[in-house]
Order: sequence, then structure tokens, then C-alpha cells
Amino acid sequence: MSIGQGSLHHHASRLSELLDAFLRRLVAFGLPLLVAAFSLVALFAWPGEHQSEGGEALAFHAVESAGAPWTPQDALVRLQAQPTQHQWDSHLREGPTWFLTALPDQPGLALEFPSRHTTAMSCWDAGSLSPLGTITRSDQAGGLSFSKAGFVLTLPAGTRQVLCEARFLGPARFTAVLSTPQAVRTSEQQFQRHSGLLEGGMLVLAVFILIAGLVNRDSQYFVFAIWM
Repeated sequence: MSIGQGSLHHHASRLSELLDAFLRRLVAFGLPLLVAAFSLVALFAWPGEHQSEGGEALAFHAVESAGAPWTPQDALVRLQAQPTQHQWDSHLREGPTWFLTALPDQPGLALEFPSRHTTAMSCWDAGSLSPLGTITRSDQAGGLSFSKAGFVLTLPAGTRQVLCEARFLGPARFTAVLSTPQAVRTSEQQFQRHSGLLEGGMLVLAVFILIAGLVNRDSQYFVFAIWM
């Protein structure tokens, strides 16, 4: 090997060593410090674009139907004899359950049903028994629509009591939260933002593992990063 080739090989080897050292320091110190710095800036300096106040949990009557299907009139008679509660647990039962809740005399309201285990729901105005909406996990009609992991009912003016029939799958915990359409939209944006932050954090961790695999020249890191 000539002197020039030896010198070139020495410089290439030295450059490779410097690159390895740089990547190791980047993985060990640079990236964690950078992530920590951006996290602190986001926590204390960024404005809260989608801040929303929590809704009011309403008291309601609940009763599970048994035997032949009930009409809304049948359910109303049975619900009036039930005590009020703020939370109802299905205990893995999947039969139809009826709920009755009273509303304040205030226009522009919405009812949130946040349980992700609710699979179907139909609601009526308890005073006139006129339908307010029907929804399943694949279809919707009327004032009921999807919201975050559950459903939301936009209420027409003059509604004072809401009667609903719901079906559940899994360990459902049913609640009815009084809100407004604007507050619901804001909370949905906040929910989407938090979901994006979670996905972004997972992506950053996957990139971190990928860089660690490049530094250590270990294919197992690549497999783990791809699965993440």
C-alpha cells in the first residue's frame, strides 16, 4: 500500500470514529436534552388553544328492560319508580337499558354520553315522545352524533326531559354530561390534540430507537422501531 493510500485510509478510519462518537453522544445526551427542552417550552410557553371547561354530570333514572321490548311509554312508567344516580355500570350485561334525565330551562344545550362501550342509542323528548335521534357505531340520524369515544345529543329548544334507550358491549360505565355544542367542539379538538401528542411521542421514540440501532449496528433495534 502506498503512502497516499495509507493516509487516505487513516483519514477515513478517523472520520468513521468521529462520526460514531458524535452519534453516540447525540443518542446519549443530545436527543434526550432536545426532547426535554421542547417539552418544557410546550408545557409553559405554548398557549392552550383548546382549553375547555368540564361539563356538569346530570342525575338520571336507569332501568334495564327484560322480556318483550318496551315502548318509550312503558319505559317512562318504570323509570319514574327508580332512584336517581350519577353513574350506571353495566357489569357486562348487554341488554337494552333505559335512562331518563331532567334538563335545566336553558337554550342551546347538548348532552354528552362519553362511554366508549355504548354501541347503540335512541333518544326521545320525554314530554312529547318525539324522536331526537338514533345512532350506532356505523350509522347516525337526527340529533345524535359521534363525539370522541362516545356520543353527543344536540338538544332542540324547549326540551326539558330526555329519554334514551342504550345498548352496551363490555364493562360500560354510563354517565350523562350537560354541555353546549361549542364546548363539545372545543373538547373534541382537545381530544384530537392529545391523541396527536401521544402519536407524536411514539414516533419520536421510534426514531430514537432507530438511531440507536444505527449506532450499535444491531438489526433488533430496527425491528422494534418498525413495530412501534
